[in-house]
Amino acid sequence: MKPIANFEDVPFLAINGQTLSLATVLQSLQRSGRLLPLLREIVEQHVLLAELQHRNDLEVSRAAIDQAVVDFRVQSNLTDPAQFQQWLASQGMDYSAFQSRVLFSAKLEKLVEHIAAPQLESYFEQHRPLLAQVDLSCIITADRDLAVSLHAQLVNGEIHLEGIFQRYALADREQVNVLRGLIRRGKLAPELRAAVDTATAGELVGPIAVDNRWCLFQVGARMPAVLDGDLKQELQRQLFQQWLVAKIQPLTVQLAHQDRVQPESSEKTGPTPAIVHS
Repeated sequence: MKPIANFEDVPFLAINGQTLSLATVLQSLQRSGRLLPLLREIVEQHVLLAELQHRNDLEVSRAAIDQAVVDFRVQSNLTDPAQFQQWLASQGMDYSAFQSRVLFSAKLEKLVEHIAAPQLESYFEQHRPLLAQVDLSCIITADRDLAVSLHAQLVNGEIHLEGIFQRYALADREQVNVLRGLIRRGKLAPELRAAVDTATAGELVGPIAVDNRWCLFQVGARMPAVLDGDLKQELQRQLFQQWLVAKIQPLTVQLAHQDRVQPESSEKTGPTPAIVHS
């Protein structure tokens, strides 16, 4: 077989009869900023697959796979056989490929638990103070005068918090944002966290400047962190992500006929509200 000289010689995709080479596709991904994320995902999947293949403590029973398939179809409203077949076709899979995906997910879930288990308790204890929750009613605005006015109205009894929430529930969030509910201490901006920690239940605090906005809030019940349910799964995922990053960082990733590149960290972050810090 003749060796491939470069990516231009590798046909990859045909659109309306026009064949695109692998080089063209990679260049398009690079221009759009999607090439490195794609390479990172490929490297992650390679590391995960290798780990799953060489471990013998992640067996999943046939009954568990069948139940996972049933659960997926129920949750996705795909219990009708015809609709399920249409969905499989839309995903470019047959039933066998779908079962393989379910098996991979089930083994990956077990791997996450195995990797996290040795450090989970100590990791939880280390972060327990920041994992505690507080019930917070918060009004955030870029207008300091409005924040001061709302504070005065609340103190004088001219309006209640519920009235403010109703008034601004549909307002432009860039101008006024209202939040209420449980939030973990670690998700609060440091200046807001300090004020929350010293406030008594029911106390009205603020306005406090946070990231060029003004925050007025009332503290409700406080709930200590408990290592179960969603929090346990969240910490397991964090520990697993740390393990995966440590596995990937020493790897050298090379595109054939290209310079070597080091994979970026696989940690993913997103935009957060002004009062919340990651």
